[in-house]
Amino acid sequence: MTDATTDAIDLVHCLGYIYLRHGQPYRAVVLLIVAAQAEPDRPELLRTLTGALIASRMGPQALDVLERLAMLQPEHAEHPMMRLMRARALLLVGRTDEARTVFRGSIPEEPLAPPHGKAA
Repeated sequence: MTDATTDAIDLVHCLGYIYLRHGQPYRAVVLLIVAAQAEPDRPELLRTLTGALIASRMGPQALDVLERLAMLQPEHAEHPMMRLMRARALLLVGRTDEARTVFRGSIPEEPLAPPHGKAA
């Protein structure tokens, strides 16, 4: 892939993210799908696409992208943010009990340490 193509994909990814953050998830989905088709093995792009799909209430499609991410980066599949996105997608498709189980697994059992080692 050429530098110009990579730059174009980066630009479309950024535009999709901006649309998502500014309350236009459907427009974000369109742009992010175009970028993901051009570069289907790019995890950061797929994570943004998943967020846009969830915001657009497209649960089945979000679950498909999450499966793709789990294949690309199995070591990140259990990350709390990935579990939270999976739980939200499961809620959208009506799998409430499974979503609840996945969500509970995303909450750390121990409280997070204060920043910079300062005592609370």
